[in-house]
Amino acid sequence: MEEEGIENKNIIKNNENKINLENTLSIGIDFGTKKTISSIWNKTKKRVEIIKDPETNKTKFPSVINFSSNIQFLDNNEIEKSFIKKKELNIPPPEGDNPNMEEDKNKETSSYQVLHTQSLCPDYIDDFSKSNLNNNIYDIKKILGEKFSSNYLQNLIPKLNYQILENKNSDRPKIKVNNKDVTFEQITSFIFKKVINNAEKIYNQKVGSLVISVPNNFCNSKRQSIIHSANIAGIKYIHLLNDTTAGLIYYIFNKYLIKKEYYLVIDFGAANFDLSIIEVSHKGYIKVIYSMGYGYFGGDNITEDLFDYYLKSFCNEYYVKKEVILENKNNIINLYNEIEKAKINLIYQKSSYIHIDKFDGENDLDYTITRTDFDNLINKRYSFILESIDEIIIQSKLNKEELSNIILLGEHCKLPKLIELINQKFDYCNIINDYDDAVSIGCAIYASKISNKINDEKISKLKIYDITQLSLGIRTEGNLMSVILPRGSKIPIKAIKNFVTTQDYQNRIKFEIYEGERKITKLNNLLCELTLKNLPECLKGEVSVDVIFDIDSDGILTITAIEKNTKNKSQISTSANGNLTTDEIKQIIYEAEKAKEEDEKEEIRIRSIIKFNDDIIKNLHIFSENESVRKMLEGYKNWLKQNPDLTKEEYEKKNEEMNNNLPKDIVEVNQNRENMNYDDFDEFNMNINNNNNILIEQNNEVQENE
Repeated sequence: MEEEGIENKNIIKNNENKINLENTLSIGIDFGTKKTISSIWNKTKKRVEIIKDPETNKTKFPSVINFSSNIQFLDNNEIEKSFIKKKELNIPPPEGDNPNMEEDKNKETSSYQVLHTQSLCPDYIDDFSKSNLNNNIYDIKKILGEKFSSNYLQNLIPKLNYQILENKNSDRPKIKVNNKDVTFEQITSFIFKKVINNAEKIYNQKVGSLVISVPNNFCNSKRQSIIHSANIAGIKYIHLLNDTTAGLIYYIFNKYLIKKEYYLVIDFGAANFDLSIIEVSHKGYIKVIYSMGYGYFGGDNITEDLFDYYLKSFCNEYYVKKEVILENKNNIINLYNEIEKAKINLIYQKSSYIHIDKFDGENDLDYTITRTDFDNLINKRYSFILESIDEIIIQSKLNKEELSNIILLGEHCKLPKLIELINQKFDYCNIINDYDDAVSIGCAIYASKISNKINDEKISKLKIYDITQLSLGIRTEGNLMSVILPRGSKIPIKAIKNFVTTQDYQNRIKFEIYEGERKITKLNNLLCELTLKNLPECLKGEVSVDVIFDIDSDGILTITAIEKNTKNKSQISTSANGNLTTDEIKQIIYEAEKAKEEDEKEEIRIRSIIKFNDDIIKNLHIFSENESVRKMLEGYKNWLKQNPDLTKEEYEKKNEEMNNNLPKDIVEVNQNRENMNYDDFDEFNMNINNNNNILIEQNNEVQENE
């Protein structure tokens, strides 16, 4: 049975149900794979401040959770209830709770609540996997929002030192803590809660909203998981900002702009590699010209390259089988950590070493690696990065010389060889690569801007526009795609298109939402489906439906279908840019450009079938009492059904033949297409369109949101 589309309740929009956030804190969070950094705009001092951990006085802490033996959770069914009030639950905090995690019992908060006594790792822990192996949960951001059955996660699981289980009801990963099922949204909420508690302790105010940075290519499920995690941590008002955009905001905050400039922003983190070309006007408008993101490529891939090399070297040197080494999970973790440390060391020094005692139980693993060795081993990665830079410049349709600034973000953008290669490529550009906290600060500035806490004219005028990576549309009559938002549409944006039904007495419509550049929907990517039920049972063309595509500033696409007379509606939310990778998007665009002429011919051919179909229906209605004409038309109907793959010319010729064979002395009446009623022809119409939920496109209205 088809399910009606329903609105996703986890998506929090900034323009709905606004509350007064004047007396609350607005925080920017750079939630990274390896570490988390948070910042805040200090209104009194009129500056951005990095939030320190009061326990350690450090500005960064690992994105790692260590579960102690007395951790407690609410049951999953309680957690899933939106905005449970702590007062209603009446559950006191457990004894021995970390004082920084305590809540004021007298303050009521409308939010998700998770009671816990876990301790977050307070500082960098290079060797966290060597101690308390079963309790440290890391690489959380990689796993968050992934399906358990995905190839990516299945390849990742053997490299982890903790066990991931399948939540069979949702195909989502989980872990077990004290016989309790714990989701990765809950785990992520602990990191956000740590940031919130730190801020509230330092500034003696409640946190009311968050701006959280995400990679460019984060798909819908990952974005919604981030929002859900923040909800669980107790925050209702959340905004997502792409890493590259946040880094740019930090840079332009202290820069006086006198003209329009173009920036190339590169973010090379542990588990992502993102590029954006962004236009900045002197008025402070930020417009993303083109974005690319590789969610399954990052600095960890470099670590894996070195891992494979040194594991093979050790096995060859001591005549040990690779399989024997890999049987011991500690070997994997220890070697991975040693290589990770050496990689970071090589950013700052010319050589490093990798050492593990008794790696195979007998022999030490002991290698020295120079920066030259390192660069040679990962040369293919450098080539890929440079090729990606060339690709985004081509896709942006800008000349390389139009770029005035290159902003480098992420730990791996500090690799000396990479900086050298980028300098050679853009020797005329200003290259900025000097601040670890840029993304966090950019998020804090934007958090203060959208919550009206910053008294800076330039920032108050700041507006951010992202773009759709692919065209978005709906399958219509003849399986053609009706584009509602073309590729490159500015985000946020709202578009309304009107459709009418093509079947008599049609009581439901299943909308199929696609992304892609092809004329035929089956050649595009199906994003989601939405069903509008209980339509008035009228003749074809008499039921009018408005379809609204609304993309908010978080990149969340909400599709709403409203029947105009009854106001009956259905709604669903997804990601404006789907779940496709950058490579898949590039391939889709390439194939569409290559097949453009062929697609246009196919569209014309299909429309000739639709016209022939319509003419047959019209004439069957007009000559409904003429048995001989009806019999002739039935013959044409069968011919059309049996010949779906002919050329446009052949259909037009056959249609002309049919019209020439009609009686000329019969007065045609009631030819209006909207008043046609011929039930016998429904079966044929379904055959042409593959189902009876087809629409005819009417008109379009597009509105750019502020």
